[in-house]
Amino acid sequence: SLWTGVTEEVAFRGCLMPRLAEMFHSAPLGVAASSLLFGLAHWSFDVSVESAFLLTLQTFYGFCFALCYLLFDGPGTATLWDGTTSDVTLTGLLAAIGAHTLYDFRAFYDTHNEVAGQVAYTRRSLVSPPEVDAGGAVLERVRDIASENELDEGFLTLTKTVFYYLDTNQDGYVDSKELRSGLCTFGSSLRGTDGSQPPSMRDVSALIESVDEDANQKLDIAEFLELVLKMEGNPMVMVSSLLYTP
Repeated sequence: SLWTGVTEEVAFRGCLMPRLAEMFHSAPLGVAASSLLFGLAHWSFDVSVESAFLLTLQTFYGFCFALCYLLFDGPGTATLWDGTTSDVTLTGLLAAIGAHTLYDFRAFYDTHNEVAGQVAYTRRSLVSPPEVDAGGAVLERVRDIASENELDEGFLTLTKTVFYYLDTNQDGYVDSKELRSGLCTFGSSLRGTDGSQPPSMRDVSALIESVDEDANQKLDIAEFLELVLKMEGNPMVMVSSLLYTP
């Protein structure tokens, strides 16, 4: 986190921002341009509403780090704001690095807790699956599908592991958003009808509908297993790193 904060702040606030201010003869434009470039550097180039929101959010963070630089800047602040100098003062840069590092540590902490919670849920669910139907019909369908397709226990365990890991709201189902997020996170080679990778939400919804027997627009573990078997090749390669012994 510290190394990321140092390198990115030196690059975006220490080098780019004052030089962009010089180029545009306007410090506000320098701040805006460097913040936008910061956002673009953290963008996944995935054309979607969610991706656009993340781009906006990262640009906002870049703007906040730029403000830290300017607020704690030293004697060179006045010359920076008239856009005629590219001097970098250490005080402002250290402030931006500190703010960036604190943000990264908090993001790492939150991500760690989120992943740890999801792993714990996955482990529990492999031992004691969540009750999504009172009569146990879903698990019975899993056994029937496994028997019909002669699936070994290792494949079933891996499929269940992936399913519960994708079930981020821990309700016993995987919806289109969770499935697409998993395809993005684990680098699936699956492409959409327009050749996009990962597939669009419309394509992911169509995938779910193709096996959604109860038409609730989300997958239970049996429907997820059917989807896995429908996909070409070995769809579990994308998440093989998730396999562990509970």
